[in-house]
Amino acid sequence: MARETWIVTNRTNKQVSIGDLISVPVIVPKGTVDLLRYHTYNQIEQSKDLSTLIRMKWLAVAKRKTETAPVVDRPEMDEMTAADDAVRLEVLAKIGDIALVVTVTSDYTATTDDDVILVDATSGSVTITLPSAVGISGEVYHVKKIDSTNNTVIIESEGSSTIDGETSEFIMVQWTSLQIVSNGTNWFIV
Repeated sequence: MARETWIVTNRTNKQVSIGDLISVPVIVPKGTVDLLRYHTYNQIEQSKDLSTLIRMKWLAVAKRKTETAPVVDRPEMDEMTAADDAVRLEVLAKIGDIALVVTVTSDYTATTDDDVILVDATSGSVTITLPSAVGISGEVYHVKKIDSTNNTVIIESEGSSTIDGETSEFIMVQWTSLQIVSNGTNWFIV
């Protein structure tokens, strides 16, 4: 059964509280709290104080989905990593200069909220499908292969949009990345 957590990490050396999410306890320096233990999705998404603390880089928020046993809060963890098996880690807030990062281990269709897509193709080739470039001029994706296998990361676009004139692009070497931007009609590697 899938379990989802919204983990907030205190990035400061001081205790932090989220004023309009009053049920959340004070977060100790470098500590973490699962927001879904105390509030609903809507309450979290509507929290102005949480948004402000993220914008100020005092807090980092991540959403974690796992198909395994429930996750246990561990305050001693300073941050979560993409190395966990079958885990997709997403930074929730796309506020200011905070990028939405998604780590995937299987085929994935990008949304216009995504910024960085880290691909772990350890289990086999992975296809990343970008939305059609039509009507989203300036949309940028960064796609990076993070595993050391010979499996391929395939990047495609929905619809008839091309990527540098091709229907697909490929990444075959670990740590290789492509930055891809829409001109409103097609995708281009920059």
